[in-house]
Amino acid sequence: AGYQTAGVISHSFLGSDWNFDQGFDLFDEANVQGHSAVTSEGVTDAASAVLGQLAKDAEPFFLFVHYFDPHAAYVDHMGLDFGGAQNYEGPVTSGLLFRELRRMQKESSDADLAELLRLYDSEIAFTDRQIGRLLDTLRKSGEWDDTLVIVTADHGEEFLDHGRFGHAKSLFEELIRVPLIIKLPASR
Repeated sequence: AGYQTAGVISHSFLGSDWNFDQGFDLFDEANVQGHSAVTSEGVTDAASAVLGQLAKDAEPFFLFVHYFDPHAAYVDHMGLDFGGAQNYEGPVTSGLLFRELRRMQKESSDADLAELLRLYDSEIAFTDRQIGRLLDTLRKSGEWDDTLVIVTADHGEEFLDHGRFGHAKSLFEELIRVPLIIKLPASR
């Protein structure tokens, strides 16, 4: 339809091995690094560079950007502290692998849960900051007023709401109620 198309992803499930690269003129998989990696900054850097290229041409563009960081393993990001248990010294640590977290779900204390939620909030805030950087790049490109921007999530997380950590085992509200933010072009 005359659009330039580009994708910048950070999880193998959205990769070329699964044919998600079909229809994209440019498809960047450099930030597919697994659950333990922190990739949001790299995704934003790559997407900003691609956006700079796309914005130079007169043709309209579609840019798909995927952030994976707000998934376990949750990482504590400097300067993004949300309280949590004071002087917490329990088993929940930054970067704890999900399989370890699952083993703990039956005997987790309130302090463990508070620490886990603090780490999750830190992950969300870190990714939010990176999305903000990308939106700033879009504004600086001069394309902001003419661009439709949609931000959403693939799922929520369960934090012992129904006896489990994580997702993929149920369809409770905390898993399926996700944000959908739409910024219309100024001319609409």
